Amino acid sequence: MEEIKQWLHSHQVLPRISFKDRKEHIVEMVKARAESFTNNEGELVDGIKFLVKESGEPKTFFTASQDLLMKLAESKEGEVYKIKMCARNVGGVVKTYYEVSKINEEGEPIVGAGEDDIPVIEDQEEPTEEDLAEMFPEHK
Repeated sequence: MEEIKQWLHSHQVLPRISFKDRKEHIVEMVKARAESFTNNEGELVDGIKFLVKESGEPKTFFTASQDLLMKLAESKEGEVYKIKMCARNVGGVVKTYYEVSKINEEGEPIVGAGEDDIPVIEDQEEPTEEDLAEMFPEHK
């Protein structure tokens, strides 16, 4: 219905990308800003809302994932990234992570980009307060 499309366009309501579809999304970075919302459980969720172009179409996505945010921390306007959410079973618990690679104009990964990705470490317990104090003594 054309009237709905016109309304969405005039109110600047953009389509959203959901990485839960487990597909690769090739996006050009446009802008990012901090944003918060209250989820269905009444919890405040802090994260980053991105404005991107996917196949030339403006879209948005929101993430509070530290994994994804760390991998996109050095991104700049105009750069293109391939992003895919993945999951693996670690000791009976499904852990999600993101495959992120910066790509060139030909759609090929840029050599050297993403080499410092944070690996998923299997079968590791959460650090204790004592572990954290030892690793980060200035934050006691």
